[in-house]
Amino acid sequence: ASWGEAPCFCSSWNEFQRRAADAPCLVVVDPWLTRSSTPERLAELSGLTDAHPLVVVTARHPDNARALIALPIAELVWLEELGNGQPALAIRRATADGALEQVRRRIAQCRRLKPQLRAALTAALDGSRQLRTVEDLADIAGRDRRTIWRWWRAACPDHPCATPRQLLDWLLTLRALAAHVPGRSWAQVALDLGIHDDTLARLVRRTLGRRLSEVGSSELQQVMKEIEHLFD
Repeated sequence: ASWGEAPCFCSSWNEFQRRAADAPCLVVVDPWLTRSSTPERLAELSGLTDAHPLVVVTARHPDNARALIALPIAELVWLEELGNGQPALAIRRATADGALEQVRRRIAQCRRLKPQLRAALTAALDGSRQLRTVEDLADIAGRDRRTIWRWWRAACPDHPCATPRQLLDWLLTLRALAAHVPGRSWAQVALDLGIHDDTLARLVRRTLGRRLSEVGSSELQQVMKEIEHLFD
């Protein structure tokens, strides 16, 4: 399942496992987990589900709840919630979390970046520090602004037009899109990010070229691709 994309239905576990690594979100429906091999199958996905989060739909029963305790699931939906929009909401939350984790891993694994710069950019994703300028990056990396620029040019020679500030804009846009799930307004998202509504609107205009009212769920994948392109 994915924001803005039609879901792909799998007819067997082999097909599910084959497609899992390319899916932004995994969904498994099994009314009775304790009467099947589903828990064992899901346990085998433990190394995959951080960046490809798992949503499980099952019957509300103590046995099912116990079977899920040790499994790497991102969201749980009870069968009786199928008609009230909960599955779609769970998938969107899980997809958003998976997108953040996927980009975080991509940055962490980019050995062209200095370790201090990787750590600073990761902090921009997890929200532990407000990072919006190159000066903010320099502060958390313990270096001056010119050093950050030198590190950036050395790490991304194939993208001479890209700048650290642009990357920070894309990372903040990604966090904003991830937080904008049904039931949360853009004003609430801006508050969560620690910025003003107008600041968020200008940010999205810079990165996506759109008004907030024009931004939909499909832009999440676009932003991910823009960020990951810098680290190809």
